[in-house]
Amino acid sequence: MKPLLFLFGVWLLCSVVACKKESPTAPAEVVLPVPSVTFVSPSEGVVILEETTIEIQVAGGTPISRVTLSIDGVVDTTRTFTAAPYKYDWHTDTLIEGSTHELSAIVYLQDGRAFSSGVRHVTVYHFTPSNLLAQMVNDTLVTLVWKDNSSKETSFNLQESINGSPFASLQQLPANTTSASISGKYSIGDSLAFRIRAMKDTLASNFSNTASVSIAFPAPSNLLLLSLTDTQVQLSWQDNASFSTGFIIEQSTDGTTFTTIARVGRNASPATVSDTFGVDSTHYFRVKAKSAINTSGGSNVVSAMLHGLNMPGGLSITSVSNDSLILQWNSNGDYATGFAIERQASGGQWSEVQRVAATVTSYMDPSVNIASFYSYRIRAFTSVHYSSYSIPKRARFVFNNTPTLTISPKDPLGYTYVSALVIPSDSKSIICAVGRTISQYDITTGSLIRNFGSFQTDIIGGLAMSRDGSVIIARGCNDSTVYVWRVADGAQVLAYRDYTQTVYSMDLTPDGSAFAIPGGIGQVLIRSTKDGKLLRTISPPTSADYLALNNTGDMLAVENGFTYSALLYRVSDGTLLETLSGHSGGILSLAFNPSGTILATGSLDKTLKLWDMNGTLLKSITPGNNYVAGVSFDPTGTYVAAGGLNTSVTVWTVSDGSVARALTGYSTNVMSTRFSPDGKLFVTGEYSGKIRVYQAYRQWVGS
Repeated sequence: MKPLLFLFGVWLLCSVVACKKESPTAPAEVVLPVPSVTFVSPSEGVVILEETTIEIQVAGGTPISRVTLSIDGVVDTTRTFTAAPYKYDWHTDTLIEGSTHELSAIVYLQDGRAFSSGVRHVTVYHFTPSNLLAQMVNDTLVTLVWKDNSSKETSFNLQESINGSPFASLQQLPANTTSASISGKYSIGDSLAFRIRAMKDTLASNFSNTASVSIAFPAPSNLLLLSLTDTQVQLSWQDNASFSTGFIIEQSTDGTTFTTIARVGRNASPATVSDTFGVDSTHYFRVKAKSAINTSGGSNVVSAMLHGLNMPGGLSITSVSNDSLILQWNSNGDYATGFAIERQASGGQWSEVQRVAATVTSYMDPSVNIASFYSYRIRAFTSVHYSSYSIPKRARFVFNNTPTLTISPKDPLGYTYVSALVIPSDSKSIICAVGRTISQYDITTGSLIRNFGSFQTDIIGGLAMSRDGSVIIARGCNDSTVYVWRVADGAQVLAYRDYTQTVYSMDLTPDGSAFAIPGGIGQVLIRSTKDGKLLRTISPPTSADYLALNNTGDMLAVENGFTYSALLYRVSDGTLLETLSGHSGGILSLAFNPSGTILATGSLDKTLKLWDMNGTLLKSITPGNNYVAGVSFDPTGTYVAAGGLNTSVTVWTVSDGSVARALTGYSTNVMSTRFSPDGKLFVTGEYSGKIRVYQAYRQWVGS
């Protein structure tokens, strides 16, 4: 093995020697120049604001394969150059604010050699503003806000475009500013665009995003028509613009062509506008908002049909006194400002007598004359229009002969015969003798208040009440028991058995402490209502079926049955004072006037006679071909009334004996008449069982 290795070494040595002998002499080695690699920009330590151009310079003329740029030791294809110029646009806006970075360059020669530049150090900062926002405050002010991305700017350049025009510089703003207020006079619909850039001396950043805003003026909405009259409209609406300075209210009669009727200030809703609006037509309204320089569009349109004034209705006339009337009516709920009242006297000319406000629906006319009749009519009015007249109503000064109430009482046994009635001093009720029962009814409603008691053997012949209204007394015609009741609570205070003579009449002293009752032929008994004790006996010459005490209780009038006369006695001692002769038939009823100065007698001879206390016949009245009964005076002594065995009731004027009123329509005899103590009502009771209530005096009666 070793000989072989030796031989191989000899061969190799010989080959080398042989080769050296055959090769030519090599030329001298060429030394190539070394290129220089430097940065034209940026300079060492420079500050870069978001972007810069890195430029590399290679000098020396040596063929170059490529040049690479290293940033922070990183090389990529975008930073590899195969030909000049060796430039790279470096964007630093994504790098950390204030960070420092290393730049280096390497040049590669075609012979494979490589040479490096020196290292450059730079610091990067952000510069372009961002997040620009624009907001319309009003039609003269827009506000802008943005993000300041640099601490190195010296100012900001703000630009504006209106309605697509080229951007133009608007303001130069100080460094570190992040908002701006742009004032101008803009028209509704203008479109504004803004952009901003940072400046460092003469160096400008890129522009921010573009922020746009449109100038809008929202119209009022939710317009409501609250009320409409011929002189006024009230509207409310919603203001949808924060910068409106007032509102324009417009009106139209066709819904198309509008005219301005008012200008009101901000916060004026709801607004009331005075104008003249035609009746029986439709009116349309809309509202526009107003600023210093612009007007919004119109709100929704509202409308209403304006009808003419309603005619007052329900006119009625009520009497207050002889020279006063009260008118009442219904306003019918429209927009009238008042009512005009017109009067016509006895068919003459109409004339206006008064105007009242729309809230008033009554009027007292204090100047009527009882000798005339009057007609009235009313119409509603505003300052520009009148309604139609109400239906005229006429008032005449007459008795109202229509009953205000009719009561049809019955006693528990079914009797309806009303033999007597009285009215308590408060004038609120009627107490009547019906068949065998004493009953009390409400004088306004006719409802039964109570039954005082009943007689078992006969219908009631006598019923009386004290002038003070405290007690009532009654007895049956042929029943021997006298009952006394307290009016206030209906309590029975006396049941006194007397005698069996037929009784048609009895009376009480004013305070109710004693009563007068026929006691048989030649006797009238005065007894205590407390215990029936006999206080006095009056002794007429014959039977005395009918009697009456005067208003003080010191004089008694009795009927003298045999002589058809009336006798006047002094109660205190039973002395006969006067004999009143003149009737040709029996006396059925006697009554003193309130002052006790006149006695009225009604007789079967069909006359009513009035006497003074001296026995003088003052008047003799013949009401008709009927007997006279149920005589009564009114509280003032002005009137005397009577019914009788007939179907009518007559009221006479005492002073001259003339007929004041005649009440007809009765079907049976009227045995009792009464005036209420307050003088307001007149009441009649008839055999058929009806009690009728009338107004007592003449009144102005509307028709």
